[in-house]
Amino acid sequence: MATIKEIQLKNTNKFLEGYTQKMVDLAKIEIGRKRRRVYESGRVVNSPINSSGDGRRSLGYTKSKEGFSISGNDYLEKVDEGTDSTIVSPQQMLNWIKYKPVRIRDSKGRILTMTDYRRKNLARLLKEKLELSGIKKTNFLTDLIEGSMDRLNGIEDAFVDDIIDGLEDLLIDLGFIKEGESYKLEKK
Repeated sequence: MATIKEIQLKNTNKFLEGYTQKMVDLAKIEIGRKRRRVYESGRVVNSPINSSGDGRRSLGYTKSKEGFSISGNDYLEKVDEGTDSTIVSPQQMLNWIKYKPVRIRDSKGRILTMTDYRRKNLARLLKEKLELSGIKKTNFLTDLIEGSMDRLNGIEDAFVDDIIDGLEDLLIDLGFIKEGESYKLEKK
């Protein structure tokens, strides 16, 4: 005999899978969009969050019996929420400088040629600054989630369809016969 536990939520799961995929797609767009950040020094940076492409490539979702989960590089959450202090290796900083790419200027504002010495010195200075001040928050994920809550409208229709399908199966298992839009108990 069928029970309520046997109701399959296939429509609800399909809706949630589409929603989750859309969130991943939108997060990838947000990573590539320029974000304005103002630092304590007064310096304004208006650049994309993702310089190397690793963050965008790392985003995806998995489906399990518990539901759907979105995953990506850990640093994306740190860039979203900001940090008070961030520890990075010198090699990570050198890679970031290479991929960004970072340009340095002299006291007159002229762009200097990036030598190995300048790159290593800049990596050391940036590493120290991150350890002291952390990462400035961008809210790129937070804003995305808050702005997408209305996309969940419609999930109730999928859920109701699943319940109706499940109830029909339950009634038939209990001995009812469907005649049009009605159910009649089959006499034995």
